[in-house]
Amino acid sequence: MMTPYVSYTYRVVGIMILGLAWSCIRPNIGGQGQPCSKYNACLAGLECKNGICVQSPDGIQGNDSGQDANCVPKTCQQIGKVCGKNYDNGCGGTLDCGACPASYKCSNKGLCVRTEDKNGISWVILPGGQFKMGCSAKIRYCKTNAMPQHQVTVKPFQIMATEVTEDMYQNIMHTDPSTYKKKGAYPVENVTWANAKEFCHQIGAVLPSEAQWEYAARAGSQTIYSCGDDKECLKRIANYAASSKARVASKKANNFGLYDMLGNVYEWVLDDYHPSYRNAPADGSAWVSKAPYDKVIRGGAYDSLATTATVFYRDKLDPDNPSSKVGFRCVKPYKP
Repeated sequence: MMTPYVSYTYRVVGIMILGLAWSCIRPNIGGQGQPCSKYNACLAGLECKNGICVQSPDGIQGNDSGQDANCVPKTCQQIGKVCGKNYDNGCGGTLDCGACPASYKCSNKGLCVRTEDKNGISWVILPGGQFKMGCSAKIRYCKTNAMPQHQVTVKPFQIMATEVTEDMYQNIMHTDPSTYKKKGAYPVENVTWANAKEFCHQIGAVLPSEAQWEYAARAGSQTIYSCGDDKECLKRIANYAASSKARVASKKANNFGLYDMLGNVYEWVLDDYHPSYRNAPADGSAWVSKAPYDKVIRGGAYDSLATTATVFYRDKLDPDNPSSKVGFRCVKPYKP
């Protein structure tokens, strides 16, 4: 039988062992010169600078902006900005994305926007970056020609804020091929792929690659529509399930400040049509070949249903066979 003295001794030893164990696993409350973060604070009179506890000038415990020393701050591209400052960098600090080029203004979305150039065209500078292109079988309305979903990286570029209008086309090409001529700020349609490409060339631009188009249409989203997965939100951003084309920008813009990326008229892109994305480029370039191919059209039209006015739906058209439901917009390179 254990005596009270022996029992007491065992208890004391046990407490000492527990105390030693806790001292090994407890958070490191840093003295001067010891590592620190927002989880491992410094002792009173010290502050955390660049992950090390140093003497605080005012003797008050501090932690420079609360940043975790192991946190990797996000870049402007990763948060989808090209201008502005005081953005959250994801580590408790702020991020400065700089100013816009001359003649551009920084929008409230952190993107550089040129209201109108000499041709009356508005441009938006997009930051570029990585995104998942296409869709998977688990996603509603996904077709096999938009599979497999794959990672793509696009460089920064400029894109027209709206589809090319009848007036814009008339001013540059001196004709209006539209089947339904409404004049003014309505999208031009019934344009061949070659003529769309030539219009872009005349203004110092090109047709977008399919990857650029989808990156712009998604506007940072990974949902069926840029506004979400519910088709109710589509009513706010797209002219669809309608009887005719509408004025450009008559619906709300997506999060990149771009109008009518879904609905109104389909849009030509540079790419040849392929029945799937297998072996598609991952660098955002257009997928073209020497043999004559149908060209890709994207975005849906005014009479499309919610099943086809999605960010990933794709169709094809003979480049020499224009349609009253197909228009386009142009892109230009941008070097920050």
